[in-house]
Amino acid sequence: MRIAVAILNLVYLAFKSFNLKKKITILSRQSNKKTIDIRLLEEALKERDIETVVLTKRLTKSFSGGIKYGFHMLRQMYHIATSKVVVVDGYCILISIIKKKEGQRVVQIWHSLGAIKKFGYQTVGKPGGNREDIVKVMRLYRNYDYVIAPSRATATFYSEAFDIKREKIKLLGLPRIDYINNSDKRIQMKILEDYPKLKEKENVLYAPTFRKNSSLDIEGFLERFDFENYNLIIRKHWLDRTNYENVLSKGVVIAKNHDILDWIKISDKVITDYSAAAFEALLMDKELYFYIPDVYEYEENVGLNVDFVKERIGEYVFCREEHLFRAMSEPYCSENMKLFFRKYISIDCSNVTNRLSDFLVSLTNDFKGEHR
Repeated sequence: MRIAVAILNLVYLAFKSFNLKKKITILSRQSNKKTIDIRLLEEALKERDIETVVLTKRLTKSFSGGIKYGFHMLRQMYHIATSKVVVVDGYCILISIIKKKEGQRVVQIWHSLGAIKKFGYQTVGKPGGNREDIVKVMRLYRNYDYVIAPSRATATFYSEAFDIKREKIKLLGLPRIDYINNSDKRIQMKILEDYPKLKEKENVLYAPTFRKNSSLDIEGFLERFDFENYNLIIRKHWLDRTNYENVLSKGVVIAKNHDILDWIKISDKVITDYSAAAFEALLMDKELYFYIPDVYEYEENVGLNVDFVKERIGEYVFCREEHLFRAMSEPYCSENMKLFFRKYISIDCSNVTNRLSDFLVSLTNDFKGEHR
């Protein structure tokens, strides 16, 4: 790994002679296509006549995948070397391991609305976290000038997770908030056309988070689920390799093709565990339930930023399926959930994309010409 890092730095020397331009480059490993956040951000930046480049590609764990990503990194090198501002939404290998050019700014916007579970430097040395030796070699989450967070409470978690000073964290949100608030219902209508059964009963979306060294007992969950009164939609994390196809015979819909935000929009109730999808569901005013049967194991292996009991939302936090499903059949009281949401998403949730874009553009305004 050390050799690979040295080689990448050596190759990057060939690009460092290029001049910086008043350009913003957005890099992502979250998807092979532009996420909602990236698409909206790109549109807003181009409206401001800022040259904007977007490079998105997942790194797959295979020989061919590694080769393809290697060529992709050459493209990244050129645009990193020529951009006044670089935006990332997760860990980017090159951004962390190479030496940043003078006058350049790097902004981490992250890829979720918060951090219920611990990550990054919060999990170093834990079974479900990062190995200390790899963190040092790969310079995990280094070279950031700013990190975007949606609240002071979340900023505290990000400061720990990214190992960055609190003053480098800006209280801004993600463009997806504007997407959630958008009244355009064309994609939701398309989902309902593709799955007409979802029009017949209330829809329950189950969106568990990724577990590195364990998996969920989905069979036990399905045995007790009330299929008579609800449709069940399962949206698995993109890193989750569990095969859920065997549940199709039970009438379960596996959420594919569309973004999780659109699946939340067509749902009446949302069940999750340690996923920040909880905040998105609350922003859409959905009935939210936390199902955490492995909470003690997860706390030991990964760790949690949020204490469900202290947040006073315990009436909607469950370790057993029967208690969860019983609560789903009863009237929902959302007052405590609203307080929970406002604590972790405290920013102004209007015109988020414009405010984030204005901030990024401001980082290009001190451009003084060409830098070597």
